[in-house]
Amino acid sequence: MLRSLCVFFAGLGFALTTAGSASSVFADDIVITNQMHHLRQMEPREWSAFPEKAEATKLELKFEAKAAARERCLSLRQQDVKETWTISLNGEPLGKLHINEIDMRVYYEVGFDLVKDGGNTLTIECPKGRKADDIRVGEITLLDRKKRGLLREATIELSVTEPLSDSIPFWQLHRDDVELEPKKMSRGRNLVPIPEQLQSFAVLSALQWRQIGISNLVRARVPCRITILNSDGSLQECVAESEKQVAFRPGTVYASNRPVRILLPAGEYRVLIGRGFEYSLAERQVSVPEGSTQKLAVSIDREVDTEGWVACDTHVHTRTHSGHGDSTVQERMVTLAGEGIELPIATDHNVFIDHRPFAKEAGVDRYFTPVIGNEVTTKIGHFNVFPVNPGAKLPDHKLTDWDEIADSINQVDGVKVVILNHARDIHSNVRPFGPALFNDAVGENIKGWRFRANAMETANSSANQTDIMQMFRDWMTMLNRGMNITPVGCSDSHDVSRHFVGQGRTYIRCDDRDPGNIDVEQAVDSFVQGRVMVSYGLLTNLTVNDRYGSGELARVGGDTVKVNVRVQGPHWTTASRVQLFANGIVIREATMPANDDSAPAKRLDWKTEWIIPRPGHDVHLVAIATGPGITGPHWKTALPYQSTSPDFEPTSLGCSGAVWLDVDGDGRRSSARDYAEFAVGSSGNDVGAMLEKLAMYDEATAAQAAFVFHRQVGLEKQNPFLSSDVQAAVRKAAPHVQDGIQKYVDAWRRNQIAAAE
Repeated sequence: MLRSLCVFFAGLGFALTTAGSASSVFADDIVITNQMHHLRQMEPREWSAFPEKAEATKLELKFEAKAAARERCLSLRQQDVKETWTISLNGEPLGKLHINEIDMRVYYEVGFDLVKDGGNTLTIECPKGRKADDIRVGEITLLDRKKRGLLREATIELSVTEPLSDSIPFWQLHRDDVELEPKKMSRGRNLVPIPEQLQSFAVLSALQWRQIGISNLVRARVPCRITILNSDGSLQECVAESEKQVAFRPGTVYASNRPVRILLPAGEYRVLIGRGFEYSLAERQVSVPEGSTQKLAVSIDREVDTEGWVACDTHVHTRTHSGHGDSTVQERMVTLAGEGIELPIATDHNVFIDHRPFAKEAGVDRYFTPVIGNEVTTKIGHFNVFPVNPGAKLPDHKLTDWDEIADSINQVDGVKVVILNHARDIHSNVRPFGPALFNDAVGENIKGWRFRANAMETANSSANQTDIMQMFRDWMTMLNRGMNITPVGCSDSHDVSRHFVGQGRTYIRCDDRDPGNIDVEQAVDSFVQGRVMVSYGLLTNLTVNDRYGSGELARVGGDTVKVNVRVQGPHWTTASRVQLFANGIVIREATMPANDDSAPAKRLDWKTEWIIPRPGHDVHLVAIATGPGITGPHWKTALPYQSTSPDFEPTSLGCSGAVWLDVDGDGRRSSARDYAEFAVGSSGNDVGAMLEKLAMYDEATAAQAAFVFHRQVGLEKQNPFLSSDVQAAVRKAAPHVQDGIQKYVDAWRRNQIAAAE
């Protein structure tokens, strides 16, 4: 029987009467609240999308019930949860809300002795929150059923395949890896037999299948990610079973290349099936009455052309070896395969882990090649290092000097890559690229710490910046500084479904035909050379003069340079703009045509060509495409990790590696810092002469020259460009020179303010 209920909020002087439910209920189910309630842990509000004033800091719901000697379960809906919120009934803990910002429907077991005759109190609160957290929680019902029984009312059996094609030319096809389409097996009255090669577990290429004559009848089973949404559009808690390892959380199931059984409450569901960035997204509407089983056979297709590029995630964690997050190492293997990551780097904190035996045990070792690495987690910065030879000695993560840390890392057997991680984030009260340490106009550490990494994270999908372009600007500034640094996209994933592997990723120029046996040495060498693309929902490739690509030095002659840009994405992503940067300065820009919402979505494959004047000096070119962030729950763009503003516009992004133009023909990459040191050094302390020389270069060179000149005159606490005489000279300089010097001065001021705080 449904009951009228009074809802009381701590600290608020009002009551709310509710009745009924958003979904069907049994006679003995009790609707505790049928509304969603806005709670806030700590001021100020987390995001501007929330009301300025929350309803309360905690939720207290009082309801009438009868005690019964049976187990029940609590059903609730939650949204935007980042901190630890506890749920208790009459002072006894039931569990915690799931730490996940996505809307979901979840359940909690209620012991037979927890519900009292008469008045009961359900409490949801965040007792030890460390950061501001606005959440919505509600639509809560005490169900007169056990959680185990509820989650086994109905079943969806799902098999996921992709067509046999040249995109997988050397796929290891065994008898239990493939499905034949029975409806297409007959030609007239003749039945096409299963070939002997398939019966004998042969390894066949797509060409061999075509020679047999039935390639169009064969589909290869693939690992995948499955998203289950209920009729409210919420992620639906469920249970997944398979012959091999699966990983599941509310509304999310990762499966290997075997059919999977999804057990869930009876109802109407929307099921989404994909395999990371390179694949299509299939959708099915499913109705599963109680006691029923709905069988689905779904095919997904490759939509993004990545031939000759290996999908790498350089930042991958497990709860097993890092001690936090929620993904076990066994679950991690399935999630890597399900997102199409071909070269995952194991980077648990201050430990070397080999994922190869775990991948083999999970039956997914053919889909990726694991690499041993380590997140060297120090008090003054985090550094991902790889590859590591088995048996290597761990570097000393307790060191507190960048040079000493670098020396310790360089002693690790096998290491060729050192990545500075999430440099704009604060860990142990240190922000490596924050204003207290870093002049972001010239890429200079103001305390003299030497940057000895050869790569840096520019897109970390678990640690987004509020300004998605910030780390890319930092990277291009470091190139101007004269550092050969590879840009990195990664996930920093510790979880199965919240911040998942592969949303941020790096594509490395390397043979990708056999994902289970990637040539690690070739991939690493290509990575160090900068032959990469950074992907965060888009993929951007840049070529110069139809020959030179990311990480290469292009010899250019004549008066113009031909630049080609290609932007790709699956049909469920969108790009709106692409920009071409020279030394970090936008020199070309194009707007992509808007999607026709009335037409079926198509995969993104957009190309443009620019003819640019030959620069007067060496520069590096970078192409960056941006578009709306992904809002769908199957691959939702994460909120910023350490936000700098309550306003946030989710964005997808794809960035090419840098292509250097060798304009002077000396066969080397001359940076803005190189030209700046020449301009300053050949002018002595004569500001006018320096400014005159800078006119032939660009804004980036002028910024670097301002720093070099400042350092040369030796005024640490005073900026020479603030003197009236120098300012008067600067006002007579070329506009781009003025702009560059002003950028340095502004950054220097931020440094001074941060130092004084």
